[in-house]
This record gives sequence, structure tokens and C-alpha cells, in this order.
Amino acid sequence: MLSLDAHQGNWQEFLRQKIRDWRTYPRLTDDQLRGISCPTLFIAGEYDQFAPEEELKRVTRLIPNSRYVVVPGGSHRPHMSRENPVFVNDTILQFLEIQS
Repeated sequence: MLSLDAHQGNWQEFLRQKIRDWRTYPRLTDDQLRGISCPTLFIAGEYDQFAPEEELKRVTRLIPNSRYVVVPGGSHRPHMSRENPVFVNDTILQFLEIQS
């Protein structure tokens, strides 16, 4: 897990690690996605440039018992206080309630 404190203010190393993490991010096959058996919730902002809507819709179709929710007006971090954390929290709580 990426931790800013681990780099003790060394932003260059922090960014290098971030880029390495993105390059090694798992690329699951369709069969692997179909094999996910736990309930899965995808949340993305309406204007999220890092989580393409078509890709999220695709994986949601492949993963059984999954759901995709768009946060109106949100960007890549809709859970942050400047965006719509109440909507995100309510969405997560509703999803968990349905699963229990």
C-alpha cells in the first residue's frame, strides 16, 4: 500500500512508486472477473477521467452480484469532502445492507 509518510516528504520517490503501482495494476481476464464471487460495488464520479464508464459497465456486467453507481457531478474522488461524501457513504451503506 502506498504511504506518503513512508517517503518522508520525498515527492519524487512517491511519484515513482505511484507510477510503478499503476503499471503493475492487475489486468483481469473476463473469465477471472466472472469468477469473482463476493458482492462488488463500483463507485465513480460522473466526470472521473481515470475510471472510464464503459470499462466499469463492462466489469459490472461480468462480475456476478456487482453494482456500478455514478456520483452526480463527482470526479475521481467523489468520497472527498469537496465532492459528495454523503452520497458515497449512503450508497455504500445501502449496498452493505442489501448484502446482509
